[in-house]
Amino acid sequence: YATFSHKWKENKPLFEKVIHVMMYDLEESSTHYKLQMFCKIVWEAGFHWAWSDTCCINKEDPSVLQEALVSMFQWYQGSAMTIILLCD
Repeated sequence: YATFSHKWKENKPLFEKVIHVMMYDLEESSTHYKLQMFCKIVWEAGFHWAWSDTCCINKEDPSVLQEALVSMFQWYQGSAMTIILLCD
């Protein structure tokens, strides 16, 4: 799997939004485009799984969020590729 490290702005795609919609069917915005391009790059690199903290963690569930925060280093460390966006 590949991971995405970056700084989010407003209108970031959240777990609650993307869990019910295909990534490429999200309404147009610069933050959704950034996530869509991440998925495209990951797919073109031959990966079938991608992880981005903003939309892969259910922040509405405190226990899930706490577990994710504790595990995040391991997820980044275990990924085969990490894409880092330094600025938009």
